[in-house]
Amino acid sequence: MSRIKERIQVVINSRNRLNPDTDSSSNFTWSYNEIINRITEIRLDSIQIPFMWYIINNTNNTLVVNGNDIVVSEGNYTATTIIPELINKIDAVIGNNTTITFSSITGKLTISGDNPIQIFADNPPTTNSPLASLLGFLENSSSALSITGDSTINISGPNYIRIVSDFLTKPINNKTIFSDDSLQNSLLVIPVHSSFGDIITHESDLPLRLSYKFTIRPSDIIDIKLIDEFNNIIDLNGQEWAAQMTFITE
Repeated sequence: MSRIKERIQVVINSRNRLNPDTDSSSNFTWSYNEIINRITEIRLDSIQIPFMWYIINNTNNTLVVNGNDIVVSEGNYTATTIIPELINKIDAVIGNNTTITFSSITGKLTISGDNPIQIFADNPPTTNSPLASLLGFLENSSSALSITGDSTINISGPNYIRIVSDFLTKPINNKTIFSDDSLQNSLLVIPVHSSFGDIITHESDLPLRLSYKFTIRPSDIIDIKLIDEFNNIIDLNGQEWAAQMTFITE
């Protein structure tokens, strides 16, 4: 005889994290103040996340030019507004009277200078140059007076973000499938259709079915992270976010 299903609504608010002095709003732990037995499904009903992270940040703002690290200031740029920042930072390091142009037809950057320039692609651990691929330089360039990107510049930000929890995904039976098994701790994948300053909202009535009846106790420490598609923790720059969940029990 099956038990009657009960729906218990839970609010996750990053403001209520256990360690606000040390944990960020996008990488924290929390606990629930009651015991919840016989959980068979978890449903993430709605999410509200402020788009307050920088597209160019400390995980991707390094470009290797002529073997030197060029570090661009964190922030959000367009294909044209990033040009003076790049010129200033490149010339400050290699002093090459750099010029950079953007083609609105091809979407590519061309970097020139008085002396030969070589752009190094991101090939860790040999070379840490993550900004190169965002600027369209996918392979190590030849040393030349003028270099055009292999691909279009792409500094529009991630296509999706993930809500991640090792604790809450342990019992999930129908996990989101990725080509990389290390991403199987995703509670939800949220497409990003917003711009900086907007609120990313997402609603879902799709339950995550558990492979066994799960119990959450007040002593349990529940981890929550916001991860971009490049597997980096998103920095909300001090802003908070919230989600509404439903635990379905029987």
